[in-house]
Amino acid sequence: MTSKELMLKAFCGETTDQIPVSPHWWGLYKFQVAGIISGYEGEAGAWSLSGEELAKVDELFYETFKPDMFHLTTGASRLARDENYCREYNRLLKE
Repeated sequence: MTSKELMLKAFCGETTDQIPVSPHWWGLYKFQVAGIISGYEGEAGAWSLSGEELAKVDELFYETFKPDMFHLTTGASRLARDENYCREYNRLLKE
């Protein structure tokens, strides 16, 4: 099962053969892995990196830990699943 299939099945509440992994990407730990900071002292500097620099930090984190999904948004929707959601899920699963 691919990471995409794993995540889509988990989002729809289906049983999967393993637990998908998707860390919150806004944490400081990705900057620590990249060697940019070692604690909270450099937090402001870490978040002031350019988009290209942040992409490199995310890429290094991905290559190091191989999570099933990036969560780069401001948060998950709290809307209940509806017919449109499941139709889109089925469409994505077929891709």
